[in-house]
Amino acid sequence: MVNFRGPLIRALAARGLTVLALAPDYDARTRAEVRALGAEPVDFALSRAGMNPFADGVAAIGLAVLLRRLRADVSFAYSVKPVIYGTLGAWAAGVPRRHALIEGLGYVFVDAGDGLPAGRRLLRWAVLRLYALALGRAAKVFFVNADDAGELAAAGALDPGKAVNLGGIGLDLAEWPQAPAVEKPLTFLLVARLLAEKGIREYVAAARQVKAAHPDVRFRLAGSLDSNPGGISGEEADAWAAEGIVEWAGHVPVRPWLAEASVFVLPSYRARACRAAPRRPWPWGARSLPPTCRGAGTP
Repeated sequence: MVNFRGPLIRALAARGLTVLALAPDYDARTRAEVRALGAEPVDFALSRAGMNPFADGVAAIGLAVLLRRLRADVSFAYSVKPVIYGTLGAWAAGVPRRHALIEGLGYVFVDAGDGLPAGRRLLRWAVLRLYALALGRAAKVFFVNADDAGELAAAGALDPGKAVNLGGIGLDLAEWPQAPAVEKPLTFLLVARLLAEKGIREYVAAARQVKAAHPDVRFRLAGSLDSNPGGISGEEADAWAAEGIVEWAGHVPVRPWLAEASVFVLPSYRARACRAAPRRPWPWGARSLPPTCRGAGTP
């Protein structure tokens, strides 16, 4: 909420709007950070990676009741479950304007090249039906990847007229200053949650080959474990580190690690490779818009 939506929350609050930030797992620190942005944190329980349809249905009903009590005028949901259940809950609660942001289609849409197993195909079918229900009740659906919009539209889950391609969300360049690349030792960096579809194992395999010939080259991995079904276990990551193939420190502040890198690596199965465009003004700070991107594809 703070890291990715902080500038947006601050901009909305600065325009005199009342912003209610619904999320699970608030603690005292994150509550204070959200309030410092000008929003009011609101607790709402939802299992991000769970796949219990009964529990999710109960959560969706609870969300509709909560939104009706809050009497919101506009809803904005992001990530898979909030987009589906948040948009449906907002519609059921009578929220007049409903918007969604899809930053990626998630685990069930990832095909590593050997086809989707039957269980994931069934889950994908169910998710597409839920997307169709939810996105049909949204006024606009924002994407950072045009391929995702195309895939949902082709599957009948999205009206293409509702899609808005942002072409990359951007960031505040004042907070992420450019730094000279580290040349010695040559250092590769991958920043990602430990999910198979992020290309983690391919990165490790490449590191093993390179280090066999160039042992001084560093390969660093910054990212936390994830409860997603495609998650890589801590034991596997620890084994890579113990072998000396990669340096893994879990969830760490990204900026210092970027400053110490020579090459940033993005082997994700679905992410787009983008080149930053010139700096342009934006309501909540400078951002790179639009980047030049190459479509998603194989890792």
